[in-house]
Amino acid sequence: FIGLSAIVLVVFAWVVRSTRRPGEHDSARAYRLRSVLFAVAGGGLALLLAVTLAHTPYARADSPPDRIVHVTALQFGFRFSELPVLAVEDFESVAVIEELRLPSGVPIEFRVTSLDVNHGFGVYGPERQLLAQTQAMPGYVNRLRVRLAQGGYYKVFCLEYCAAGHHAMQSGFNVK
Repeated sequence: FIGLSAIVLVVFAWVVRSTRRPGEHDSARAYRLRSVLFAVAGGGLALLLAVTLAHTPYARADSPPDRIVHVTALQFGFRFSELPVLAVEDFESVAVIEELRLPSGVPIEFRVTSLDVNHGFGVYGPERQLLAQTQAMPGYVNRLRVRLAQGGYYKVFCLEYCAAGHHAMQSGFNVK
């Protein structure tokens, strides 16, 4: 950031200095310079993306998950289970994981659905930063693959306003 800021400052100073002298300007040269600067900036951004993309918490799509956790949203809570819950009738018959514990550094797949209205499923890391999110929608299962590298307690919050008790719709799990 500091280096990029210095470059912007130098370019700004060069423009200010060059505009003090009246005279003819070669527009073709200016367009060539602009093209070069655009290519350098684009290449720099592509390089920055390539370097930082590996550090995202999302697991690769082609790697099979080590664990699948089914998440069912129903006002105003999330339930974790080993089996899918696809209807309100199944909600009480499927065993709930009371205290979810996940291993660190391996691909985990959350299969998220809702039984009533749209909800958000946001996973927050131990430092309370949003790591991943997906929608919980009735009649549809969204798959969210993550690789949680850091151990600790992860909070889950509903990110879609779902009614008056929305603020209480939260859960969590431990990563060891």
